Amino acid sequence: MAEAAAATEGKPEKLKVDKFADGSITLLKFSGTIDEEFSGKKLAGTLKSGTYVLDLNDISKISSFGIREWVDFVNQLSGKAEAVYFIECAPKVVDQLNMVANFAGPKGKVFSFYAPFRCDYCDADRKRLFQSDRDADQIKSMKPQEKPCDQCGNPEYFDEDPLTYFSYVAGQGAVELPTDVAGFLSTRMNYAVADGARKLRIDKQIEGRSTYLKVSGDLDGSFPTDKLAEGLEGQVVFDLSSLGKIDPAGAAEWRQLMAKATPGCEQIILCGCTPAFAERLTTPQDLGAKGVVMSFSMPYSCAKCATTSSQVIDVAEHHEVLKFATPPEMKCKDCGGPTSCVAGEGLLSHVATLAKPNVDAATRKFIKTAQDKPVQRPKSPEFATTVAGAQSRGMSMAFMALMALAAAGLAVGGFVFYQKWQASKAAAEAKANTARRDSGRFVESSVGQGATEKARPPWVLAADTPAAGTVVGMSSLNEDQKLAEEEAQAMGLAGVVDLVATAASKDNNWKAVVFSKYGDAQRKLYDEFREAKAGSDDGAYDQARRRLRERAKEVAATLRATAGAALPPAAASPSEVYWEKHQVGTGHKFKVWTLYKVPPDTVTALAAQYTETAGSLGAKVYTLFPGIAWRWSDKELKDGGAIVATLESSSPLRQIGINEGYVVTAVRGRPVTDRATFVKILDEEYALLKANGGNMPLKVKKDDGALSEFGVLVQKTAAATGGNSGGSRPGGGNSGGSGGVPTSSGNVFSDDPNE
Repeated sequence: MAEAAAATEGKPEKLKVDKFADGSITLLKFSGTIDEEFSGKKLAGTLKSGTYVLDLNDISKISSFGIREWVDFVNQLSGKAEAVYFIECAPKVVDQLNMVANFAGPKGKVFSFYAPFRCDYCDADRKRLFQSDRDADQIKSMKPQEKPCDQCGNPEYFDEDPLTYFSYVAGQGAVELPTDVAGFLSTRMNYAVADGARKLRIDKQIEGRSTYLKVSGDLDGSFPTDKLAEGLEGQVVFDLSSLGKIDPAGAAEWRQLMAKATPGCEQIILCGCTPAFAERLTTPQDLGAKGVVMSFSMPYSCAKCATTSSQVIDVAEHHEVLKFATPPEMKCKDCGGPTSCVAGEGLLSHVATLAKPNVDAATRKFIKTAQDKPVQRPKSPEFATTVAGAQSRGMSMAFMALMALAAAGLAVGGFVFYQKWQASKAAAEAKANTARRDSGRFVESSVGQGATEKARPPWVLAADTPAAGTVVGMSSLNEDQKLAEEEAQAMGLAGVVDLVATAASKDNNWKAVVFSKYGDAQRKLYDEFREAKAGSDDGAYDQARRRLRERAKEVAATLRATAGAALPPAAASPSEVYWEKHQVGTGHKFKVWTLYKVPPDTVTALAAQYTETAGSLGAKVYTLFPGIAWRWSDKELKDGGAIVATLESSSPLRQIGINEGYVVTAVRGRPVTDRATFVKILDEEYALLKANGGNMPLKVKKDDGALSEFGVLVQKTAAATGGNSGGSRPGGGNSGGSGGVPTSSGNVFSDDPNE
C-alpha cells in the first residue's frame, strides 16, 4: 500500500472540466493539470454560441504542451462565443497570461484573479482575490496594499514582483461583468457578488387585467410586502426564476404578501420557482386559496456531454408523474441526450403535493411574451455588476455550483459535482469561523514573565508538527490568563499521554483492552470540537470547548496520580510558557502555549508503568491508564484503579461476571489505585475470608454508567476451622500461589450465600 502511494505521489492531477449552463450563459470550471492530454479543440467543438465564464481557481499545473492545447481552445471558443470571462485565476494562470501573448484568446477578459501574500509572523502563505474593477487603482499602480492577517492581525505583504505579476491585468484595464452574467454567478452558482447586484429587484408589466412581476435578487427582510401588495388585482403572475437566497425573514415577508394579495386577486400564478422556493414556500398554506404553481426548476445532469443545467418543469404537463414524487424525463438542452435528475429527495417529495394548475392558453401566451421582452433599465451603481469581496464577509470565492438549493442550505445527495462545491463553500465558511475564534488583533506577548517578545518562539510555530520528544499544549482564547494557562498545561499533558499510548500500543493486548476503551471517545470529543469551531453556533462551540478542556484536565490529573516515579518533575511541568494578548471586540483575551520536553527514556518508563501487569486470583491487571479519562470522567477514577488485562477461565472474578477491560476501584471498601495495590488488597482480603468465610465486594467500572459492585462469596476452608476468628487483616501474601486460585479441598468461592 505504501509503495502504491509512493508511486502516485507527485503524479499530475488529471484535468477535469465541469460544465453548468443556464440559458445562453455557460460556466466551465477547470481543475487539475493542463497538459498534452487536454484536447482543447475537441472541447471547444462541443460548445455552442453564448457567453462563457471560465473558473480557473483549481488549475494546479500548466505544461508547455498544455499551453499549446489551451491556446487552441480559447481561439476556437472565441470564434463562437459572444464573450469570455476568466474568473478566480490561480497564480499559475496569471503567470501564463504575463508570458504567453495569446493565452486569453481574442475575446478573453480577466475579471478576477488570486495574488500571493505572506505573513511572516504566522509563517503562512495565502492567496487574496483581486477584481479588475473593484481593485483597479491597486492594479494600475502595481502597488498592492498590505492587509491584516486573518489569523494574527499583523500586516501581510505581497509576495511577488508586482511589476511583473500585474502587467497583463493592468494592461487590459478594468472589466465589468454584464448584469445577466453577474446575476447568473450570484443566483445560480452561489458566488458572492456585490451587494447591489443581489438587491431585490422587481420588474412589472401590465396587460389588461393581467400583471406580470419578475422578482430578482435575494429574498430577505427588506422585501417590500406592503408596497407590492398595494393595488394588486386581477390575474397576477410572479416570475421567480431569478430569485436568489431565501432567509427566514424573507420567507415570512413572502407569506404576508400572499395573504394580503389573495383577497383582491382572481388568481396568483407562480412560474419559474427555484428549487429552494418550490420546497419552502409552495405548501397549500403558503399558496392560499388562489395561488398555483405553474412551473419550477430542477437540476438535471447529462452523462453524455457532462453538462448540468436547470430544467423548467411545467406542473400541468407533468402532473401525472410528479404526483408520485417522480421526476419527469428530460432531454439535455445541449446535446439532446438523456439526463438524470439530481434534485434532493425533499424537493421531489414536496412537488408531489402540488395541485394541477388551471392556466388558460391566453395567460400562458401573456407570460411567454413578458418573459421574452427585454428589460430596459438605466445602469446605476445600485445594479453594479462586479463580483464583490467575499473575503470581507469571511467567505472564499471558491466555485460553488449548487444553484438555489445551496442558497437555501439544502443538500443534493449522491451527485459528486454538487457535493464538491458545497464542500468548498462549507470549508470556506468553516475557515472563517475558525479564524474568528482563534484570534483577534494582536496586542502583546511574552515568554513566561519575561520581556515582551516580538515574534513567536520556534516551538510555537511548529506546534502542529513538534520536534521529537516535545509536546505543545495550546489554549483557546480566554479572558482569564490563568485559566488559559491551565488549559494549555492540561492539553500539553494530554499530549504526553498520547505519546505514551503510542509506545504502549506495541503491546497488542494493552492496545486491545485499554486503548479500545477510550480511543473512540477521545476522537469523538476532538471531532465535535473541530466541527463546532468551524460552525456558526457560538453556544455549541463554547460547550464543545468546555467538554474538551475539562476532559483534558482529568486526563492530566490522572497522569499525575498514576504515573509515580516514571514521570519526573521535569516532564510533568512545562519547560516554557508563551502567551499572547489579543483585542477581541472591546475587550482582551489571552492565548497560551506550553512546551513539554519528554525524553525517550521517560516515554519508555511511562509505557512500562502502564503495560506491566500484576496478578491475583487468576486475574492480571494494568495500572489505570490516564487516557481512560477521555471516556470516563467519573470522580471515582480520579485516584486511579486497576484495568483487568486477562482472566483465567477458573478465576472467581470471571465467574462472578467481571471481564477484561473492567476497572477495579475498590476491594471491601479499600481503594485500588494501581496494579500493586490491587494485588496487595486482593491477597489480604482473600486470605482473611479464607480463614473466616464471607463476602468480598469489588467496586468496578464496567461501562458508561455508575460503578457496579460484584461480590465474591468465599467459604471458610476446613483447615481454617477453629483458627483465626477474623478479628484482624493479614499483613500480606497470596495464600493460593502466584496469580491462581488456592488449592483447597473445600469450596473457595460461591455465588450461593446459603452454601
